[in-house]
Amino acid sequence: MNLTKKPNVSIYNDGQSVTYTYNVTNTVNVLLTSVNVTDTTFGKLISLGTTTLVPGASTTGTYTYPTTQTDYNNGSVVDNALAKAHLNPQSFKPLLVLQ
Repeated sequence: MNLTKKPNVSIYNDGQSVTYTYNVTNTVNVLLTSVNVTDTTFGKLISLGTTTLVPGASTTGTYTYPTTQTDYNNGSVVDNALAKAHLNPQSFKPLLVLQ
């Protein structure tokens, strides 16, 4: 599973909102269920388009953060996120079977 996170702006002013887009891709060969993303910096569970991903599929969600004077004084907003999912091994399809 791969998680990417991208802000809509790279430079902001005090009080300007920054919208983060989170993209989760299933990079394994099994069905992922209960897919979720938590923005650990802001303590927010991100609403995703779907919580079930077949191999190769992706889903996205967004969160808008209003910057503060403290962020501006610090010169940046450091943001972290964590993606989790359950593996469904019953959906495993081998790519090659040797006999």
